[in-house]
Amino acid sequence: MTGPDDGELLARWRDGDRAAGSDLFERHFRGVYMFFRSKVADVADDLTQQTFMRCVQARDDLRTGSEVRAYIFAIARNLLVDHLRRNARRPDPVDLEATSLADLAPSPSSAMAIREQHQLLVQGLRRLPLGLQILLELAYVQRLRGPELAIALDIPLGTVRSRLRRAIEQLRALQSELAASPHPVRSTTTDLQRWAAAIREAKTDGEGSGS
Repeated sequence: MTGPDDGELLARWRDGDRAAGSDLFERHFRGVYMFFRSKVADVADDLTQQTFMRCVQARDDLRTGSEVRAYIFAIARNLLVDHLRRNARRPDPVDLEATSLADLAPSPSSAMAIREQHQLLVQGLRRLPLGLQILLELAYVQRLRGPELAIALDIPLGTVRSRLRRAIEQLRALQSELAASPHPVRSTTTDLQRWAAAIREAKTDGEGSGS
């Protein structure tokens, strides 16, 4: 990262420098947009805008330093869950540890399938409990680290590693179930790394000025 870090931009924005706030949002726009597009492509633009509007409203409550990004994704995660609950017409809270995206939005989406060879991985991700899917995306695509993941997902830091391990194990099992071939599934972590790199490098439509 070149130039001022997130904490510096946030401090300047709080002091009245609107350009610093714009720079902060532009820095994280693409990541937030991809987070939504991979799950709810039809409303990704709207939810991305809502995320940054919430950031404006909560400007003085945002943490400084490297935690800024984590809090932005915490806001995005909460907006996603609210949207899915409304869309599924569920009065009860969405249980992220028991409900998958496929349960809430059964129609297949190709938004995450950037390359054909990633289809099996994508299908497995859609069948994971949503909480685990979000965890893998934030860890591999957005490259949030342990403390950032704990903030973004509102879980204890000590839980992050065990939950990551469980997410990968469940994803590997789902890939094996979905595979048409009896051949064993390739390394799931390698597939995740390639898939995440492809998403980061992809030029997606409608990204806006943050690409």
